[in-house]
Amino acid sequence: MKKLLFLLPLLALFVACQQDEPTGEAGRISFTNEFVADLTRADNTITTANLANFDVWGHNDNDVVFGGTRVEKQGDVWVSAEEKMWEHSLTYHFHAFSPAGLITNIGEYPNSERARGLSNFAYTNDGDKDLIYAYATRTQGSPRRMDTAPVQLPFEHLLSRVQFTFKNNLSEGNITITDVQITEAAKSAELNCADASIANWTWNATSTGAYDFGATGTIAKGASAENVQFLFPAATRNYEISFNFAYESDAAEVRTATIADVNLVIGKAYNINVTIEDKDIVTEQYKIEFFVAEVKDWG
Repeated sequence: MKKLLFLLPLLALFVACQQDEPTGEAGRISFTNEFVADLTRADNTITTANLANFDVWGHNDNDVVFGGTRVEKQGDVWVSAEEKMWEHSLTYHFHAFSPAGLITNIGEYPNSERARGLSNFAYTNDGDKDLIYAYATRTQGSPRRMDTAPVQLPFEHLLSRVQFTFKNNLSEGNITITDVQITEAAKSAELNCADASIANWTWNATSTGAYDFGATGTIAKGASAENVQFLFPAATRNYEISFNFAYESDAAEVRTATIADVNLVIGKAYNINVTIEDKDIVTEQYKIEFFVAEVKDWG
């Protein structure tokens, strides 16, 4: 019988910010380059190094300033598709999402100080994209005391990063893992962002489906392989997992298991470890046979 060891360590994602020198015309609203997280992975996790664009919404006390404007990195500066100017004696609120083009229905009615201008919205998750969010606010003073430095956007992750790690712990032989899936997980959800702290925001599922982690390819003895998907955070949920397992040239077999009472927290990363051991391999029964090696001559 197969042995599955499921470990779910919480990996806190580090979020920080750094300020660049102001660029462009004085008085123009601009944005800085930001740290997103310190995780450097060969997957679609968004980091400071690979963040390429975001959409920004913003309003002040009087009017909407940005309504989903694309901002892209050009060299070492961030360039907005729309040029907007600061106005004195007003308070501004900015909301940014990356990758650009994923979020389209940002509202204009306040829920909390942090979420002013950001209403609840729905999102359909295909699993292969990280989704990050940043908020910033600034109150401008008199015309002679305006802060025109670039707006700092400290991005945070809105989903949970889930990684499958398969380890070949056999005494000999290669294994192949294909069609790795988590089934009956939330695929579409609405984000409730009424609270001032993003840690208290919640995703409420509206539909469920499967997340396809794909295949690991051949895993040699003592080696491991990983696959990643980005899931909606959810509290106390059971997840059904399945994958096809093959030893050497044997036909693949479907393996399934249940992970019970899992809490996926917004902005956290998780690792599901699956260790394949000798007892997982079902071998055939072999008949005892004999072979005559030699009959010596008489001495």
